[in-house]
Amino acid sequence: MDTFLPSDYAPPATNNNYLKWAKGNTRFRFLSSPITGWVYFTQDDEGKKSVFRVRPTEEAPAAVLKAKHFWAAIVWDYQTESLKILEITQKSIQATILNLNSNKAWGNPKEYDLCVVRTWNGNGI
Repeated sequence: MDTFLPSDYAPPATNNNYLKWAKGNTRFRFLSSPITGWVYFTQDDEGKKSVFRVRPTEEAPAAVLKAKHFWAAIVWDYQTESLKILEITQKSIQATILNLNSNKAWGNPKEYDLCVVRTWNGNGI
């Protein structure tokens, strides 16, 4: 009998194309240079929140609650062994990568793996 899918097939647990910082180590490799911009969080009159990402030269949408500068790039995620989009809004991570890039001993971050260690649990602890 001809089968449509393999008998051991199981759908992926998530279908998220963005790399998230895992608790502990997240190892990745930049495959593209980052694009930069602003990510804005807004709320309408009914309380519905929305997210907008714009290039640095574009105007912010109305009713901005919060804005963060971001980098976005294509990376290789070693955990899932797949391509992901990495969005970095944390200034400390951006500064560290900029320092590596300008250091002659390290150079272009696309030439080596990076590892981010997450110690904060998201609850302020």
